[in-house]
Amino acid sequence: MSDVRPARPPLAPAPGRVRVYWARTERAVPGLEALLAPDELRRADGFHRPADRRRQVVGAALLRVVAAAFLGRHPASVPIRRRCDRCGGPHGRPRVAGSPWLQLSLAHAGNWAVVAAAADTAVGVDVERLPAGVPPAEVLAVATGPGEDAWRAEPVDGDGADLEERALTVWTRKEAVLKAVGVGLAARPASLRLSGPGAPPRLLSWPHDMGMPAGVTLHDLSAPLGHAAALAVLGPVRSVVESDAETMLRDAGSRPEEQVPEPARAGARVPW
Repeated sequence: MSDVRPARPPLAPAPGRVRVYWARTERAVPGLEALLAPDELRRADGFHRPADRRRQVVGAALLRVVAAAFLGRHPASVPIRRRCDRCGGPHGRPRVAGSPWLQLSLAHAGNWAVVAAAADTAVGVDVERLPAGVPPAEVLAVATGPGEDAWRAEPVDGDGADLEERALTVWTRKEAVLKAVGVGLAARPASLRLSGPGAPPRLLSWPHDMGMPAGVTLHDLSAPLGHAAALAVLGPVRSVVESDAETMLRDAGSRPEEQVPEPARAGARVPW
């Protein structure tokens, strides 16, 4: 029997091209909760602080809106699955049932959510900001390991902002890799070794018991002020385009379910 792959709509990302979409989470967008599945709403309802709940709602809706734009479907009809490859729990990387070619990754921090999308190539995205009262040195102690002394070195001029930037940069790069590979924090960030600060981002070594993933490409993203963000792709990358998804979210929240979304636009760049 021949192997018949699911047909791809014309809006699918071109091979080697990654799209990244940003959205604010501090303001409620009308209609977004109606796009979510019951399990997504239950997860959001598990957060007691309104800001945390909004972050979950906007992130889940953004994932659906991006997938829907590439599939030519309404966001509410996209069958998102999150089964963990390791334990079977409902916290794995997001996938679209019936469209295995569409690779997605979601992250959120502070007042921002970000989604990366690619075709046939696994992606991982992460965004972080340093929590109030957490010293950057503590983050670096957890995130870095042997051979990464340059990340932990005290700034010559005592610049605390530089240390904070390094802590966020190395953490987001490593978490992006772990998400792209599909292991999440099942592997300790310190068990990965990256190129040092100031050098092009590269994965140099990987936990010996897991096998080195092939073809990892790392990119630093244009994160909002006070944040750092990174993208990892398991394969060659021709381009990475970052866009502001605010209009996409507003349109999706007000669109009847019988209408499908407009194509994801190459414009609407991030506003910073």
